[in-house]
Amino acid sequence: MNQEVSRTSLRRRECKINRLPCVLLSTRTYFSAFVRANFVDELISVQNTKDVSTEDAYADSMFDLLLDLLFPRQSLSGTEGSFVTETERMQLRLTPLLLVKKTLQKRGLRFLDTIVAAGHYDESDALKKMILTYKYKSVPAFADDLAKRMTDAARSFLLPELMNHSEPVLCPVPLHWVRRNERGFNQAEQLAQRISQSLSWPMDEILFRTRRTGHQAHRNRPERLVALVGAFAVKPKARIPEWIVLVDDLSTTGATLEECAKMLKNAGVRHVSGLVAAVG
Repeated sequence: MNQEVSRTSLRRRECKINRLPCVLLSTRTYFSAFVRANFVDELISVQNTKDVSTEDAYADSMFDLLLDLLFPRQSLSGTEGSFVTETERMQLRLTPLLLVKKTLQKRGLRFLDTIVAAGHYDESDALKKMILTYKYKSVPAFADDLAKRMTDAARSFLLPELMNHSEPVLCPVPLHWVRRNERGFNQAEQLAQRISQSLSWPMDEILFRTRRTGHQAHRNRPERLVALVGAFAVKPKARIPEWIVLVDDLSTTGATLEECAKMLKNAGVRHVSGLVAAVG
């Protein structure tokens, strides 16, 4: 229990550091989404050019330059110019992990069959900073780096399972619509989209959030399990595949993935795996 509380306190402190960069990065994300939705896309739509994709790329490029002037990109170490430097990418050399059914059952997770992770949360400071910045400072640009490492882990541990199962369907862990609006995006969805493109596996948002559960970071394992009971449901008329791979950025206690797996198994899914950037 003391170890759980200590880890929770540490993550609270991590989320409170660098308040100014947090505000700037979040502002950049929200400003970008607002302008694209209300101005950039509208300007592109009224162009009478034959090559719309070229106009789109040009507008994106010019808009990115404007964003860089107003809200400079900062790397994980605070260097201006890019969100991730090559040195930081070198520090993201991770050891993929596979948690099998027997291990999960010992942790009280009865519905999940496997969890695959690109690495351990405490394995790399760069990984830890990237996940926290991606989620809490609203920097979706980190999705590419995280998804690449998750894809590598999936190739190592999930592809062999195709010998025993049909092709899996990627299902991002859903956010409640209020939280999604606050953050501006669902990180699990962005990761799943990129992994789907790399592995040519279909993606389907089969689950939805039935209610808000609040932030999980300050809760210990028993509290998380209680808070998540009934928080997810399978969408009406959803196609139920044999094998679903739940995608999320981080799994600490496994409570979120387990509750999702419970709903999916009750709906008829035979095999449920979790695929995350890190386990804690």
